[in-house]
Amino acid sequence: MFWIDATSAFLGAFIGVATPFLIPKLFDFLLQRNFERFKLKMSQTQKAEKISDLFAYFPLLLSGWKPEVKDILHLNKLILELSLYLPRELVDELSQTLCLDAKRSLYKDCFIKVRKHLLNTDDGLIGENISHITLQDTSLHGEPK
Repeated sequence: MFWIDATSAFLGAFIGVATPFLIPKLFDFLLQRNFERFKLKMSQTQKAEKISDLFAYFPLLLSGWKPEVKDILHLNKLILELSLYLPRELVDELSQTLCLDAKRSLYKDCFIKVRKHLLNTDDGLIGENISHITLQDTSLHGEPK
């Protein structure tokens, strides 16, 4: 019975002494972990914005739209930025798709592959489930036909 009382007293003293040191360390650890998760989420969001920005041009390019110099500069900037973090195979496919190469894949299929890479998962989304608006769908004044 004595050893239980001694053990309890020791644990009580240890907890009393260690608590002021452990709680801040635990708080710092949890805060750092949440901050790292936040940075990862922000990085994914920024990458997703650039990817969607680039892929938004595809229906226009396929419908015969003639880009202005500022649009070409913006497209080139997006392609270069994506080339910094996408794997080589996706950059190759993206380039072929954007340049309307004969061996290109459909732009929505390319988008799905980039999306799978970015999310690191396959949720079953297919290109046919993604809608888009082309120049033929609107009048010259931007109003629906």
